Amino acid sequence: MDDNDSTWSLGGLAVFAAFVVAAGAYLTVRVTELAAAGRLGAPWPAAVLAAELLGASSVGLYALCLARRLPASLTAVARSGAGRVPPGTHVHVLVPCYTEALTIVAETVWAAAEADLPPGATSTVWLLDDGADPAKKEWVAGLACPRIRYVAGRARPAGEVNGKAANLNAALASIYQRGVGAKPPGPHEAVAVFDADQVCDRAFFKKTLPLLFEEGGVDGRGAPPSPSSPPSSSSARVGLVLTPQRYANVDERADIFNHSNRHFWEAMIPGLTSWGMVVCTGTNLVLRSTALMGVGGFPADTVTEDYLLGMELKMEGWEARYLAEYLAVGEAPEDGSLFRQRSRWCKGHLQALLSRAHCPLLQGRLSLLQRLLYASGAWAYITSAITTPLLSAVPVVALLSGGASPALPFALTPTLATAFLPYFLAVHAVVYWCDAPDLLRALWFGGVAARLLWWTYAKALWNTGLWALGLKRASRFKSTAKAGLGPSPSGRLAAAGGAAGLSPAASGEAAPAPSAPVAPSSPPPSVASWRDIWAPLLLAATSAAAAGVGIARIASGEEDSAALDVLTAWAAYNAVPPLLLAHYAWVGRGRSLRAACTLAALASTAVLAGAAFAGWLFLPPHIRGDAFGLGDRYTGGGGGLYAPAGPKAAFFADAILSALGADEAVAAAGGGAGGPALIGAPVAGPAGAGLRTSLGGR
Repeated sequence: MDDNDSTWSLGGLAVFAAFVVAAGAYLTVRVTELAAAGRLGAPWPAAVLAAELLGASSVGLYALCLARRLPASLTAVARSGAGRVPPGTHVHVLVPCYTEALTIVAETVWAAAEADLPPGATSTVWLLDDGADPAKKEWVAGLACPRIRYVAGRARPAGEVNGKAANLNAALASIYQRGVGAKPPGPHEAVAVFDADQVCDRAFFKKTLPLLFEEGGVDGRGAPPSPSSPPSSSSARVGLVLTPQRYANVDERADIFNHSNRHFWEAMIPGLTSWGMVVCTGTNLVLRSTALMGVGGFPADTVTEDYLLGMELKMEGWEARYLAEYLAVGEAPEDGSLFRQRSRWCKGHLQALLSRAHCPLLQGRLSLLQRLLYASGAWAYITSAITTPLLSAVPVVALLSGGASPALPFALTPTLATAFLPYFLAVHAVVYWCDAPDLLRALWFGGVAARLLWWTYAKALWNTGLWALGLKRASRFKSTAKAGLGPSPSGRLAAAGGAAGLSPAASGEAAPAPSAPVAPSSPPPSVASWRDIWAPLLLAATSAAAAGVGIARIASGEEDSAALDVLTAWAAYNAVPPLLLAHYAWVGRGRSLRAACTLAALASTAVLAGAAFAGWLFLPPHIRGDAFGLGDRYTGGGGGLYAPAGPKAAFFADAILSALGADEAVAAAGGGAGGPALIGAPVAGPAGAGLRTSLGGR
């Protein structure tokens, strides 16, 4: 997609430019002053500086996405449902499943079969049952509907890495008779994929298929253009149309794991697509069959086949369209399944980054910018896994070191403070830049999720590193368990035994459109696996212990240091996100969790505003003015945190800026470092993702 097919976001571009300038100035001063103090080579100060650099790189890549957006004109006709497709268009709808309950799978199959199609189009729905469940086979047979077919019994070779991709590829081999007597796909054939729990809207195909076969997208052969000659908007070969994901069992007021991931769906993907990326997230999408078969089907040698598929399509010259409209509703995983899912996303991106065949940075058919953007998902996970524990340890080490005056691995001078305040504001402008005010809450939850999932990412990083060194076998795809949401919205899937009544031929009823997600009732508390949560809880415990030591030292009156006050508050606040995790696991997930999240969000907003005000107070009077007659009292005599302890009033602004300076910017950018303010992070995913957390792997 060239510049004529996209537009610049003036606001996003301004935010990106401001960040680049502010980050460059601040980090230059940081390095210069640390070197002047002779501490650039000291392990602890150098580690904190490295964490800041990691965070700045991640937030910069995220800011780059904000600089571009997709014009509404690209999808206006499709949104209206009045788009056309070539005569004879046929879509094969693939619904892969493994151990999911029939009540879950049947609703998905039914919705796909009953969805409206553009005039002249037809469809076949394939239930790809890797679990070979007799109940599912019997249900499909009972439908007596030739457009719904059941496939099972594929060979599963030893050492298979990605069962989902292999399941999908086996179906493609059956559909297109690969091998002897192969039947190539026609130019007007498409493949749609829905995960087993993703119930599509009736209008899904009427809005997506016209984008796939838009004018100029079909040349009678379905062949892609040359990768060296990017197509213009009038001749683009569209190989994929993607829609976002939404979950019926997620309460967006208490979404501590950032299931909704709205910053990814509503900010990142539009920007990435506008930059020419092909982003694939594995479900709720349609693919041109010639494009999919031309790249060999779904990549099966990593656990995130979708991420690699998008990159493969781009390298073959195909383009993507992104329809930013929620046209399917699914079920988000909970408890142990949640952590396995996020670990799989992380491992898949890292497997690609660390492999010679798939590393985005080594793909000569991609531009330099595209290589960086495809690698940014893995980079965001790496950043989150490193920066969160490292920077959360800063107040713990300072308070438990036993020194008379708490020491941090950096000193704050007026010069550094003057450079830091614009950087601090620029980072938060990037993190919270959005077109819709209701997105602010989702951005905040992105930061919370990164702080809860850093250990999951760290384990994935370690295990994938061992794999890259040949010390461990490759991680395998593990399906995400879904508990089911009870009776189906239509009331026809209360039990597997009654599923046969769904026969379109027999009932003549139309499948209901999925309703908007609603807040689920609070389920009984369920404890996640200790191996998934012990590290965040340990970090919370050590932070609480450090805060206790700080409170004791303050109460004793032996030390009068504002740095001690702020470090104590900082350590106490680092315990908040894991406490939300403990609340989720053992207390409840309904009204009480919503209340806890609301209180935490209000506190973070107050701290964020206070940090900005403190930064302004610390500026030299000739820069900030002296409207309040403060003179030099907030400069701390220029000594920063390494000066002797003095009156708390004189050191307050110095201390809070020191505490926030190395932490909050990285928390915002790198996926959730600990710090006084629980702000949103573009990694999580961008987290996390990080850059989404990620560019695939749903």
